[in-house]
Amino acid sequence: DIIQNYNDFWEIETGENKDKIMDLFTSPKCYNSIFISQSTNKQMNELCKRGISKKIFTWLLKNNISLSLENIHILIRLNRTDLIKAGFHFKSFLKILFNRFYVNISAHNELFSITTQTLNPILVAGNYERIEIIDLLLKAGTVGNPYLKEIETLFSLSIKKGFKKLFSYLVIHFYDTIQEKLQTKISSIMCRMTNAEDIFFYLIVSRKVDVTDRFLSSCIYKDYYDLFVFSINHIENSMICYQDILSHCFDNNNYRILNYLFHEKKYTPSTEVFTKYFIRKKNIKYDFLAHLIKNYSYLLEKECSLIHICLINNLVDQDIINLLNEGFYVFKDDIQLCLMNDRFILLEHMIKVYNSEDKVIN
Repeated sequence: DIIQNYNDFWEIETGENKDKIMDLFTSPKCYNSIFISQSTNKQMNELCKRGISKKIFTWLLKNNISLSLENIHILIRLNRTDLIKAGFHFKSFLKILFNRFYVNISAHNELFSITTQTLNPILVAGNYERIEIIDLLLKAGTVGNPYLKEIETLFSLSIKKGFKKLFSYLVIHFYDTIQEKLQTKISSIMCRMTNAEDIFFYLIVSRKVDVTDRFLSSCIYKDYYDLFVFSINHIENSMICYQDILSHCFDNNNYRILNYLFHEKKYTPSTEVFTKYFIRKKNIKYDFLAHLIKNYSYLLEKECSLIHICLINNLVDQDIINLLNEGFYVFKDDIQLCLMNDRFILLEHMIKVYNSEDKVIN
């Protein structure tokens, strides 16, 4: 219908009804701009939004209908790779798509404010993680391709937004360009990405990044157990700070890696060190606490505030009674807290311990 009604739809505007002509390129102006009427731009926007077919799109280009960057923005947002590819056969389309003059370089200092406003096609594609379109633009040519200068910008965008697909694409296809930033930012990248253990495995196996203490700590933070085990076994033992790893295990409630340290790496901290990290822990999770008292209570100093922490976290009576039998101290605050929570059976045991001559601590 659009093709049949072409002459009506693309009405020639003259005289007083003539629309203001808009430059296809936003500031800065380029010397070789193509112009399009605002109504034509608006009509093309509607066609792009409605899912214009490749056949009609190609027909329009053959009949010298020019697209604006705003039109192309919509095509990229809707992931119309088929239409972008079709446009590659038309000089007028390529002239818009690959014109370096509309890229506002000064705005790159505020990268993440322009990702939602820019009409720069490569940044639009990055903002919507349209990998096939990004690949099309970056691999269109190596000489005079303005988008090759945007690879580091795309890399920063992938980190900021946690875009795993975009990050993986750049790491695999443009590693040489981002190598330096990748190594320096690898820990923060890992913390921002979700379900990305596979790509970090790739980076370690292919030796594209080095294993560092910060890398290992990020593995603990993300609970990437397999990646942690693989990585720690690919560095010299003398380079590993087990005490720091222990600290990160406490900070992140990660008992799986804690178990690995003790059972596979045969690491045994002093009771002083183990207790220090335990006491400083602010938000301890129930499962982590239950695991500690079941498996590693022998590493905690008896006079620490373990009983109080167990009461706050509502551990079951029997677990706390077992700790009392192991010799852990009871304080007045513990008794008051137990009474406030109406845990009378446990309270009886705690009072007995508190009243013991060799246990009394005020």
